[in-house]
Amino acid sequence: FEPDVTKSLAVAYLESGRGIDAASEFEKVAARPTETREVRRAALWQAAELYEKSKSMVPAASAFAAYVQQYPQPFDAAMDARQRLADIAESNHDTRLRQRWLQEIVLADQAAGAARNDRSRYLAARATLVLVEPEVASFNSIRLAVPLAKSLKAKRAAMERVLSAYGKALDYQVAEVTTAATFGMAEAYRQLGSDLLASERPKDLDADAREQYDVLLEEQA
Repeated sequence: FEPDVTKSLAVAYLESGRGIDAASEFEKVAARPTETREVRRAALWQAAELYEKSKSMVPAASAFAAYVQQYPQPFDAAMDARQRLADIAESNHDTRLRQRWLQEIVLADQAAGAARNDRSRYLAARATLVLVEPEVASFNSIRLAVPLAKSLKAKRAAMERVLSAYGKALDYQVAEVTTAATFGMAEAYRQLGSDLLASERPKDLDADAREQYDVLLEEQA
């Protein structure tokens, strides 16, 4: 009797626009071991969506995270749940958590085998593009100062990490990601050239030596 009451309550709340109350009842259905796996799975997904629709992001994230843990199959739904979690983290300005879920998207796509498809590749490609951002920020933050050889070595090493990360994004062969990654690679080269021209000059150069130094920098750039 009780399971039917819970389901009826969930439907009644849903029909009357009480999304959060309906979500809570659907969570109860999802937690009931006497229900079939498919009923529990569908109930948990509906609870997560209702919380999200009601702007209750903490329980929404909790429900989507539980969904990913409990129902890695079907693959497409689990991938969408990971993307929802990344989006919720972004809306909460939680960069670290967003990075974690984006990395999960990439890893899940890589491990999917025959289940891998255009949708999962698209999500993974977009995630890879976002995951480049900390490397780009690190590269941009390195100031070219005297002694130039030392700071330039660090700058170039950071640039190689950026190019490698963009290269992974290119491997997915998703048009919009390819465009953005190619632009990002070009921008890294442009930034290195610009930073070289703006780099700190040694203080002990006379006018002629300074001119020669500037010419060498322009050639490097």
